[in-house]
This record gives sequence, C-alpha cells and structure tokens, in this order.
Amino acid sequence: MKTRRTKHFDPEDFKPTKFGGEISVDFKDRLYDPKRAVGMIRAVVGEDNLVQEFWVEIVKKKHLWHIRPAKGCGIVPTAGIQKALDLVYDAADRSTTLPIQPTKNESPIQSPHGNF
Repeated sequence: MKTRRTKHFDPEDFKPTKFGGEISVDFKDRLYDPKRAVGMIRAVVGEDNLVQEFWVEIVKKKHLWHIRPAKGCGIVPTAGIQKALDLVYDAADRSTTLPIQPTKNESPIQSPHGNF
C-alpha cells in the first residue's frame, strides 16, 4: 500500500472521478474540517468477488497533504484499494488551491536547490 502525498488540496475544487473495469471505484460522502486540516471521502471498491468500503483520509502534515486509508478501517490491501488512493491523489493534485505555505512556527522545507 503506497501512501500518496501532494502539495495541493482544495476541498471546494476536489472532484475525484469514478473508475470502472475489472476494478470498480466509486466515491460517496465527503467531509472536511478546516480547523484540523483533514478531509475524508468514502470509497467503495469492487474487484473479483470482493467489495470493500472505507474512508480515505487527506490530512495536512507540515508541508504536504497525506492521502491514506483512515485509521481503524479494516481493509484488505488490494489493487483496488490502491486505485482508490491513486484517484484521490489525482483529484487532490488537480485541485486549484495554492501549495501549502508554512505557518509562523514552521520553516520551509530545505533543499540544496533552495526552499520549496
């Protein structure tokens, strides 16, 4: 299971798309808490003879948004679950918000090529 990270996430412009084929992914309810900088979206994944429903968490940690199954979700890590995470990542990365800016108490990420 690969956790995805992005500099971009705008809950207003966030529109993950359904996916169909041998693996089917659909998105249902969404929640966003601006005070905690946490978004959640419910995913339904169908593949082979297995249907799984779980919440995907989009949470701000320092300078990036982390996209992962929410804590406590009982999932079987399959290609379909990874596809759902990848679709959420794609939608978050396409959202139009500006990249996260450091708060007063945070310093920018340091790189040999300068700050980013």
